[in-house]
Amino acid sequence: MLCLTNDATEGGNGLPLEVKGIKETQVSSTNKSTNKFTLLTGFSLASSDPRFGGISSIQIQEDGKLLWAISDRGNSMKFSLSHRAGKLTAVRLENIEALQMPDNEKLHKRNLDAEASAYIDQRTLLIAFERVNRLLAYNFTEKGIEGSPRLYPHPKELALAPRTGGPEAMTRLCDGRIFVLSEKTAFKETTHAGWVGDKKKWQPFKYRPSKGYNPTGATTLPDCRILLTIRRFSFTSFSWGFALLDPSNINSRKILEDSTSSLFVHPAISENFEAVAAYRGEDGNTYVYVMADDNFSIFQTTLLLQFKLNSKSH
Repeated sequence: MLCLTNDATEGGNGLPLEVKGIKETQVSSTNKSTNKFTLLTGFSLASSDPRFGGISSIQIQEDGKLLWAISDRGNSMKFSLSHRAGKLTAVRLENIEALQMPDNEKLHKRNLDAEASAYIDQRTLLIAFERVNRLLAYNFTEKGIEGSPRLYPHPKELALAPRTGGPEAMTRLCDGRIFVLSEKTAFKETTHAGWVGDKKKWQPFKYRPSKGYNPTGATTLPDCRILLTIRRFSFTSFSWGFALLDPSNINSRKILEDSTSSLFVHPAISENFEAVAAYRGEDGNTYVYVMADDNFSIFQTTLLLQFKLNSKSH
């Protein structure tokens, strides 16, 4: 269940965006579910632009002023953010652009299902797609994604993953390697296939989340730990959570498990959260942002939440 305040604003000089703040009672209920994170604020976002929605991955600029989102219909979105004393106070939608596909690919909606992203370096954004499971590397500037991508060498097993259970969570680790997790498990398995590496070599591993949950997003924290969003669906509602992983525990010979997890169920704020990003503020705090995929459904909501990682979350 989601409760919203009545205030709403438009997206400034950018594209139309209706922004509604969540109520303090929702913040309080969510914060009772964890002592590792503090929910500071959150917004419900809606736009009359038909391209808006379906957000599956986000990246945030180092100073927290810009946020880029990728949708599972092959669009990229640029948001500008305003903060006061570290707390998010305003969101504006600056633009929406279609992702280009490789020159040798025919444009088809099954090719556009972008699910995860990670920076290879400051000028290259890697995007993971499912249905046609592959990794594509895009040129990236402050203006956003530019030009046609190139195919990035991926683990050979990735091509064999289920069409709707391929790469779902991805992040660049502090040592430069790329971390990738698949969404679904094999039949009767409780672990998810994962890989860590680069275009020259990939190391496979297995990950076991909290029971009933699947990984949906990943980001690397300033302290080099991996933060996952995990999700469970029970016919009428979603529950979700954070899982913290130590990359030094990644090993082909043993199963990677959550070192700590925070789970959010009703009356905490719950939605189909798939996208997560983090940055260190000027005050030294680590701020975590999550966004929900509304599946372009009138029964779901695009939410943007801002958390602070508590200093004792180790």
